Amino acid sequence: MLLRRLRPAFIPLAFLAPMLAVLAVFRLWPVVEAFRLSFYSWNGVGAARYVGLANYRSLWQDEVFRSALLHNGIILLALPVWVLGPLLLAVLLHQRVPGWRFFRLAFFLPAVLSPVIIGAFFELMLRFDGPVNAALRAVGLGSLSRQWLADPDTALPAMIAIILWATFGTGVLIYLAGLATVDQQLYDAVHLDGANWWQALRAVTIPQLRPVLEFYTVVSLIASFAALFPYVYTLTRGGPGYATYVVEYDVYQQAFGESAFGYGSAVGVVLFVLVLILVLVATRAFRRSDAEA
Repeated sequence: MLLRRLRPAFIPLAFLAPMLAVLAVFRLWPVVEAFRLSFYSWNGVGAARYVGLANYRSLWQDEVFRSALLHNGIILLALPVWVLGPLLLAVLLHQRVPGWRFFRLAFFLPAVLSPVIIGAFFELMLRFDGPVNAALRAVGLGSLSRQWLADPDTALPAMIAIILWATFGTGVLIYLAGLATVDQQLYDAVHLDGANWWQALRAVTIPQLRPVLEFYTVVSLIASFAALFPYVYTLTRGGPGYATYVVEYDVYQQAFGESAFGYGSAVGVVLFVLVLILVLVATRAFRRSDAEA
């Protein structure tokens, strides 16, 4: 009798079991193994040597790691543009401004391209003898031409701009899906009250898209720490010097560049914990804001 009652609950688990097994092998197990390995010194060959918290103590004295953490913080400062820029574009496209079909395609196209392709493309575009500098010289602004990705003053801002451009399409698509669920009568009501475009945005669009905004903010927050590697690797390799070094790239460099797998695992664990804390703080802030609203 008990088995008969429990049988319906096991049916969904039976269908989910293969995917859960894949996630456990390729997601959960690497996290657990990285945490374990962070307490060892291992060069990838031979036996690992237990060193306790030595990797973590060295981590906080590592100027390269602190520099990488600072750069991630600078990228995080672009979060408002990352989140609100696609929202404004999505609203305009949803209202079908002139040329909206072309712009929808133009902004979404980067989202379907591989980050490696985007990185390689802009690495060619921003060379000293590339098209960007050639265009500047053609319009009499040759004094502004430079090695955009090899200059410490411009490498990080250029990389941030490229990442924002590459991810705009995803944000626009998410917001357009949310806008499709908004009742048009709400807009008609505020326009009858004399509201302009900005007032309608504040009174209707943002409140109605609040769950979508919160979701995309958390996704962008995670991406600002854990989705940068392909761009850094293809654009600058962390250079010039350490001008575009980020924590995610430091994990790769320590493990596969320096063969310090234990130390690299410690960097990865710190990155994981840091992102988890930021996500929990953001989620808690959103819940408190929703409760007050």
